[in-house]
Amino acid sequence: MDASFGRLIAGADQNNGDRATLELWYLSLRVKNLRPATFKCYSERMGWFLQHIARDGVSLRSCTRRDIEDYIRAHIDQVSAETTNGRIRVLRVFWRWATTELPAEFPEYIPMGIKLVRYDRKLRPVLTPAMIASLIGATNKRNRALVMIMFDGMLRSSEARSLMVEDVDCINQQVTIRRTKSRHPRIAPIGPETCLVVKSYMVGLNPSGYLFPGNNGKYLSDSGARMVLKRLADRIGVKGNPQLLRHSGVTAWLKKGGDSRIIQRALGHRSPVVIDQYIHVDADALVEAKDRASLFEGVHIRSR
Repeated sequence: MDASFGRLIAGADQNNGDRATLELWYLSLRVKNLRPATFKCYSERMGWFLQHIARDGVSLRSCTRRDIEDYIRAHIDQVSAETTNGRIRVLRVFWRWATTELPAEFPEYIPMGIKLVRYDRKLRPVLTPAMIASLIGATNKRNRALVMIMFDGMLRSSEARSLMVEDVDCINQQVTIRRTKSRHPRIAPIGPETCLVVKSYMVGLNPSGYLFPGNNGKYLSDSGARMVLKRLADRIGVKGNPQLLRHSGVTAWLKKGGDSRIIQRALGHRSPVVIDQYIHVDADALVEAKDRASLFEGVHIRSR
């Protein structure tokens, strides 16, 4: 059993049926083959809710919509809107499962009508291709290959770090990503410049080994990758992290006219809505777009 979920179940009240309910919920989640990080997220957020309702002697089965509303009001000023919405989503997941699998104990979907908190998304900073070139201008081959493949291939840190040498196909200019967030392998394109850098770096590497080997026969650690990127980013005065490279790569592709549907597939996202967070529109871009095409081009408009 997942350790975080084990603690959640162990801490639940056995007398009111919460422990048995959570054990069944955990088994249903195991079938979905969720990532350990997702299990931890679910268990932590459900644990906070259980702690809140336990103060009033309320169990999951006797919980009402008012209990959820009180829980949200009690924490909405203490955490960010994103965190609040994450907690609401976990309650939705639980009650959706409970009303389907245990209708006798949970006849009503009590989160019904409870809306997510609205907030303004902050545009994330991005690195331009020129900034990437400055970033890797004075570093070794491994770091240069790591940065370029994460930016050009729009890979997550874990996806890039776990690549095998055989996953890189410079002939077809693509990489096969096997360790994905969704656990479904996918293919991501890389450009000719990245292929040249990676191909030069791969000389001498074990053909059946990791592309970015770390210690003890494993691949480069997350902390190791973060340290590399932070050190390189400090040189050009920006805050660098693995997600910044992926985000910047997507933004650069979109600005070059890339098809959002193809980008969605390359990123491994199921929903096209997620692509919206990568779209950066500034005043210069609006003017440039307006100069390229008039909405009334080819249409006769009477001036009076």
